Amino acid sequence: MSEDSLMDISSEMERLDADCIIFYGSETGTAESYATRLAADGRGRFGLETVVANPADYNFDTLDKVASDKTVVFVLATTGDGEPTENAANLFASVAGEAPALLRLGSSPLQSLQFMIFGLGYSTHDHYNAMARSINHALVHLGATRIGELGEGNDGEGTLEEDFLAWKEKAWTALEHVRVLRRNDPEHVYALDVVEQPCPSKDSTIVYAGEHNEQQLKGSTSGPFDSQNPFIAQVSEIRELFQSPERNCLHLNIDLAGSDLSYHTGDHAAI
Repeated sequence: MSEDSLMDISSEMERLDADCIIFYGSETGTAESYATRLAADGRGRFGLETVVANPADYNFDTLDKVASDKTVVFVLATTGDGEPTENAANLFASVAGEAPALLRLGSSPLQSLQFMIFGLGYSTHDHYNAMARSINHALVHLGATRIGELGEGNDGEGTLEEDFLAWKEKAWTALEHVRVLRRNDPEHVYALDVVEQPCPSKDSTIVYAGEHNEQQLKGSTSGPFDSQNPFIAQVSEIRELFQSPERNCLHLNIDLAGSDLSYHTGDHAAI
């Protein structure tokens, strides 16, 4: 993606009316999943307008434009050799590269920026959580203020999930104090809308009584009919041939009119 087509972070947050934008640097999808969970958590706890964003789509030279009442969050994985994930390469180059363009604006161009950050890494690798550490150091060096701790998830020890949960609790608490947020009443936060409708009767047109699909339910099936597209036949006659204590025997006439089906002795009918 060319630099001209990258989105301005502040403008996009304003367009989406977002309080918090969460960038993920992900290779296998784990960091993206955590970012999505974090966004849902922010909405549920505080009613924040959150957006999850792929850093590959944004111009990080525009970080200085982000308003001080907004929060930028980074959830960043590190590759085995300590490099950023492919989708976070331009984030690394803009913020932690050798000559960030932001420095042209002065020694502390990000003094109004407030951010949270969590890294995903393996302590068994030489460059444990190098991406999160580099971005954190660079942002602070550029004048930004970190809210909460630098979170480091350790998949090498199998504690990534526990590390994430512990970090986000502390991070939300810190943000709550900085922003003077009000927690939602969990009893009144709903993920679904409950719509009450009258219970349909057995004769309702939306109640299935053995039909395989909606076409059969509505009587709109068409041939050719076979085992995958069965014909729903009506039983036109039932009579009992004999009855004994051990078993009953019934004679059924099945109406195949309109089906173009034929049968032979020994064929089976599904009930």
